[in-house]
Amino acid sequence: MKALTLTPEWAFAVCYLDKKIENRTWNAPIKIINQRLVIHAGKTVGGHQKKVIEAIDDVVECAKTDGWTSTVAIDRSNHARRANTYRLEKDGRVVMFGEELLSKGGIVAIVTVKGSFEPKRKEMPPWGMEGNKHWYLDNVCVLDEMVEARGYQGLWNVSDEKLRAVALQIGEDKVKFSGFVESKDPILCESCNGLPTRRDRGKLTYTGGKFLCSNCCLPSEEEEEKIVRNRMHAASMVGSAIAYIL
Repeated sequence: MKALTLTPEWAFAVCYLDKKIENRTWNAPIKIINQRLVIHAGKTVGGHQKKVIEAIDDVVECAKTDGWTSTVAIDRSNHARRANTYRLEKDGRVVMFGEELLSKGGIVAIVTVKGSFEPKRKEMPPWGMEGNKHWYLDNVCVLDEMVEARGYQGLWNVSDEKLRAVALQIGEDKVKFSGFVESKDPILCESCNGLPTRRDRGKLTYTGGKFLCSNCCLPSEEEEEKIVRNRMHAASMVGSAIAYIL
């Protein structure tokens, strides 16, 4: 079974703050779409690129894009290296968030990867960061107790020993000791409610804030006319350039 290591603050957001988008510089491989994925929390808050204060504040700012409101529960602004602890609220839920509350160095959850997309600037979803590929996560199952494990870069295989410890908490139906675990909830087009076509290769396209199959992504008549006009304009520009050279 495959795993993905996140820094502790982002792993916490996946588990408790409804973070459905994981920002990556690379698309999710087709073989893990609609498959279970282990979420592993690394040991260092902010990784090796950000300070702790900056890393914690970044999560709080992203949470606000998803409707969370924040207040400072413990003010540590007079400390140079310690971040504030925040009280986050949304729809009657209250979550305390701070460095001292993060799980570090172990498996914390299992999710389903429902898709991978790169949205347009006007369609940026909550938790999304511009210029990244967005992995859409769903069916988050949080472990009651973290299972200690070493993390790695990219996608990596979880040992059977660690998976047995995970299975004891969430059930063996969500864990498979070899290969991938297919989600029981199929990916359906949010327009026609159908399965991905063969042309989709098992993936749906994220557009207009929805996951759509290739049949529902067909351009409208106005869009087709615009595409034709653009192509004709480009062809005329190329012809003019060639005539000028000659």
